[in-house]
Amino acid sequence: MPLMQIPQPGAYWPHFADLTSHTPAFDTLRTTAADLQAALTAGKLTSVQIVEEYHRSIVKHNAYLKAIYELAPGAVSRAREMDDLRSRGQVLGPLHGIPVVLKLLNAGMIVLGKASMSEMSFWKGSDIPCGWSAANGQAQSAYVYGGVDKDDSVAGHSSPLGSSTGSAIACSAGLTPIAIGTETFGSIVQPATRAALYSIKPTLGIVPGRGIVPVSDEYDTAGPFGKTPKDVADLLTVLVDPSKTNVPLGGYAAALGATWKDIKVGTLDPNIWTPDPAFVKYVEEVAEEIIDKTNVACRVTAGSAKWSYDHVSPLTNSQFTMPDGRSAIMAKLTFTFEECLNRYLADLKSSKIRTLAELVEYNKIRADTALPPENPSQSTLEASLHDPHDSAKLQEIETHLQSVAAKFMSIWDQYDIDIILAPGDSGVYNFSAACGFPMATLPVSTLDEYNGRPYGLVACAKPHGEEILMKTMDAWEESNPFGPRREPKAFLERRGMK
Repeated sequence: MPLMQIPQPGAYWPHFADLTSHTPAFDTLRTTAADLQAALTAGKLTSVQIVEEYHRSIVKHNAYLKAIYELAPGAVSRAREMDDLRSRGQVLGPLHGIPVVLKLLNAGMIVLGKASMSEMSFWKGSDIPCGWSAANGQAQSAYVYGGVDKDDSVAGHSSPLGSSTGSAIACSAGLTPIAIGTETFGSIVQPATRAALYSIKPTLGIVPGRGIVPVSDEYDTAGPFGKTPKDVADLLTVLVDPSKTNVPLGGYAAALGATWKDIKVGTLDPNIWTPDPAFVKYVEEVAEEIIDKTNVACRVTAGSAKWSYDHVSPLTNSQFTMPDGRSAIMAKLTFTFEECLNRYLADLKSSKIRTLAELVEYNKIRADTALPPENPSQSTLEASLHDPHDSAKLQEIETHLQSVAAKFMSIWDQYDIDIILAPGDSGVYNFSAACGFPMATLPVSTLDEYNGRPYGLVACAKPHGEEILMKTMDAWEESNPFGPRREPKAFLERRGMK
């Protein structure tokens, strides 16, 4: 049931009177999944009430944010089922009866709807802004005054980033308490950073990937978004396959309660690890603030850690550049995308499109909607379609990536550290893709004197280091020198709240 269309018979859809006369049962913007679970346990709320409250929030605010593409018509019915189970003493876990965008049904969760995204996981065409799709238009950050600037770069400071754009926006704006996104290289940690959220991009291979529209079967993974480490921990516990990794007894929430004294830290130099100006337009005042506060955050953290080392890696993203000038990661994805997508499309039960070639042709035939004048490109899809499948070239790419990965992975053992802290906009996610290691986001602050957009840190751990990342997020939440996680002032003003 697409948003703003007539709902299917029997599906819940708030009436306008509900939106204007209803007294909210709780504040969707500030309430966490753990808060909701406590209220459910105490009998102060039902899952039906919770779902209806988020429906109201979506209908009120999604026309601007465009964070949700589609509502799930069975959410209220599912909520009643979860309330019935609870009344009979059956609680399936800490997320029983809690709504989520996009999934899961096991663990008693309730699907609210599908989040919007950067089209084709940002693998459609050049110069298309993050968060835009032909199906849903341009998603907007809850933090940025004035929304996406049409004159900004593709991932500039007004951008919500992506490709899991809607998941991050929805969670930060109170359209859902928690959310799930997917990442190939940066698509969880980038939008999470721009939404002041905690998140984890898990170790590659520990989260089942069936059902993810692929960019790369090798690099794709799903991961959680939340406003607190506790919410991220509970959702991550549900997402991972425990046979593929070592989940702490009691789930990842059992790792909470750590301090920096339990963690060995290395940092990357924020003066070197800066975003590509072609991707994120350089603005001097913004760069200075982010570098300054990132240095402060790293110093404070390192000073409290078990031990620490500054600037542990001389590497930068230029390491990925091959002799022909291409990024090795982009070259590999271009080489392998067609095969991955064709396999996914062939497995669908009902689809008229079964290959990348058919998708490209479909877009051309329906160019008025699929390739509209404001964003008419599908150059990335076409490049993937026409890339010569040269096995010798692929081996050259693989060898280059393995060399870069080995250099970065040596840092942990060289310095005997648990985590590496990097600026959130640094592009360290490219190394995560190449190496397969997990990352977590740590909200730092917001650009209050510029446009309100958040910025943060990314913590990297060795593969299967999700437990130490949970400890890191928890320690950060308690010690952020710039105060608690920032709320979206721009969105609060739109809502008429303080």
